[in-house]
Amino acid sequence: RIPNWLVASAAALGLIAHAVQHGLGGVTFALAGIGLAFACMLPLWFMRMMGAGDVKFMAAVGAWVGTQLVLQSMILAALLGGAIALAMMLGRGNWSAVRANFGVMALKFSNARSAFSDIGSVGSLSQSNGAMPYAIPLSLGTLCVLVCKMTGWWEGI
Repeated sequence: RIPNWLVASAAALGLIAHAVQHGLGGVTFALAGIGLAFACMLPLWFMRMMGAGDVKFMAAVGAWVGTQLVLQSMILAALLGGAIALAMMLGRGNWSAVRANFGVMALKFSNARSAFSDIGSVGSLSQSNGAMPYAIPLSLGTLCVLVCKMTGWWEGI
């Protein structure tokens, strides 16, 4: 669980830091990062595929890194999350539950009614395979993107 006071403080500090450094343009930069993170993550929360804490966490990250880096962080986090989930499945060796969960996810995305139902929610799927706190890949993805940005290792970032 990610406490609300922590993510609210992080987002507020990001807004303040950018406002002090860049004035109104900095506030716009931070608010755009928050808005993009919410826009990308909130549908996953509505579909019960992600916790609200993860949505708020990425919004706070968006206040610090802006739109371009928050989007790249979320993309890398999705890839890292898949790799971590695969490693967890291999470690547990419960492939029958994994196959069943893929079937549930296919059903979830088959129509709008099931997409926003409890079918395939984090709570229901975590009972069979356990749950991975998504803040871990979100944090790792953000850290990797920031390191690449600061070192100039990947010019596309």
